[in-house]
Amino acid sequence: MLDAGADPNAEGLHVPALHMAIADTGNRALTALLHLRGADVNANTSIVHSACRFHFQQLREAVSWCAAHGADFTRRDADKRMNAMELARFLRARKLERWLLDLR
Repeated sequence: MLDAGADPNAEGLHVPALHMAIADTGNRALTALLHLRGADVNANTSIVHSACRFHFQQLREAVSWCAAHGADFTRRDADKRMNAMELARFLRARKLERWLLDLR
């Protein structure tokens, strides 16, 4: 599909394909391909916001991968309400909060 011109930043159920590839399936090959083809780790929403829509199996790995590839966890969601850290605190997701702090 990418060869036919599909948008690498496309979303399904309000979650970018890149986030689904790394966080839900842990598919590093697909993640690398999407990134190579222009998927933006900061497009649309953060991995943390995406995680609110799905119970990602690989969230810690995904947060680390996104951070290593330029994720901006200070950006607010599309509604400009919360950034990733604020969302982790709001959800009382202490592990996620620690992971985000460790990335600073």
